[in-house]
Amino acid sequence: SSPGVAPGAAPAAETQVLVSEVAVVGLADHPDKERLERAIYDALTVRPGSRTSRSSLKTDLAAIYATGWFSDVRIQPVDGPLGVRLVVNVTPNPVLKEVLLDNPKALLPKERIKDVFATDYGRTLNLKSLERRLGELQKWYAEQGYSLARITGPTRVSPEGVVELSVREGLVEAIEVQFL
Repeated sequence: SSPGVAPGAAPAAETQVLVSEVAVVGLADHPDKERLERAIYDALTVRPGSRTSRSSLKTDLAAIYATGWFSDVRIQPVDGPLGVRLVVNVTPNPVLKEVLLDNPKALLPKERIKDVFATDYGRTLNLKSLERRLGELQKWYAEQGYSLARITGPTRVSPEGVVELSVREGLVEAIEVQFL
C-alpha cells in the first residue's frame, strides 16, 4: 500500500466544469446550416447547465466526427463569469458536385456512378453515406463477375466538392480475371 493512500481508495475524480453555453462556429453561410447544427447538438452529450470533464468532451468530439459531415472539429472551452462557454468550431465537408475514379479506363459505367450518387449531388458530402454508396458500386462489380475488383476511398476530396475514388479491377499480370 502506498503511504498516504487509503487501501481501496478510488483514483482522484476528473475535474468537472459547469457549462454555461454551447456555441457552434463555422456554419454561418452554409446551405445545410440547420441540418449540420442539429447533427452537432444531437451528437453532444453536454448541455448548458450541466457539468462536463475533459474525457466527456473528447467523447463528444469523436461523436461529432462520427456524424460524417465534418472534415475538422475543435471544441474550445472559454472561461466565463457563469461557467465555461464551449465553442464548437467545425469545418463542414464540401457540397458534393462530382464523383470521379482514379482509373479513367475502369469498367464501371459513369452512368452507374451518377445513379448511385444522384440523391447526394448538391448536398453536403457525408462520409457515412459515401461508405454505403461505395458498397453499391462494389456490388455492381460483383454482379458483373469481377470478384477481385475493389473500390475504395475517397483518395481525394477537393474543396469544390469533387470526390476521387480508387478502383482496382483485379488485373493479374496484365490478364483480366473474370468469373463466368
